[in-house]
Amino acid sequence: MENKLEFLRKYHKNIQLVNIKEIDVKLIPSDWYRAFMEKDIKYRIKNILSIWEKYSCIELRNTISYLYENIVEIDLIEYDGKYSILYSIKASDGKINYYE
Repeated sequence: MENKLEFLRKYHKNIQLVNIKEIDVKLIPSDWYRAFMEKDIKYRIKNILSIWEKYSCIELRNTISYLYENIVEIDLIEYDGKYSILYSIKASDGKINYYE
């Protein structure tokens, strides 16, 4: 399987995975900052999905449930001066798909 960054750069040439300790806390939502400060990936995922639940619990309950079961990793990314969350999700065929 190809490297995550190699795959992502097919779509955004200047995309970068971001180390949370290297950015100004004011550049991203405080909930994101707290979540990405977590060293344990399980807690990081739980914290990010709790944000989804906070704002879209009823409307996206099936999506949130699916994500709890299938997210394997989340990353903070940056390209074109904007920050976003990259979700690495295990598909039914066992492959990892990336969603922003």
